[in-house]
Amino acid sequence: MLEDKKSLGQIKEATGVPKTALYRLAAVARERGWVENKNMPLEVSHVLNAPRSGRPAIFSEAIKCVLKVVLQNSTTRGFSCITIAKEVRKRGHEIAPRTIWKVLTHAGYSQCKLTVKPGLNELNMAERLAWCLEREH
Repeated sequence: MLEDKKSLGQIKEATGVPKTALYRLAAVARERGWVENKNMPLEVSHVLNAPRSGRPAIFSEAIKCVLKVVLQNSTTRGFSCITIAKEVRKRGHEIAPRTIWKVLTHAGYSQCKLTVKPGLNELNMAERLAWCLEREH
């Protein structure tokens, strides 16, 4: 849209990208060889995110393996992150316990194990009510 000489307001309406981000993308494109007034099309390579340094992301197979270990049975659900890391390592994936914590919290798990209390039937509710009424002041 920049090469079509549209205003930044029109581009923002069409794409939803703020003006500051448009200015930044145009500057990056110019640094990478795009010339604005030469009928040169703006290509994806001009604005594509550059590769960054740092630790690579975790493979989805490793994440699936962590969840499979946790969901295996009720015993593995109570494992610590260190124990889960050992189990996952046995299956061929090298993951740190802290990373396992992040994977589990991102998946919606918490450190508290959910306990389900048995429901009261009619007889138990009647007995409780009678007990409370006896001791009422």
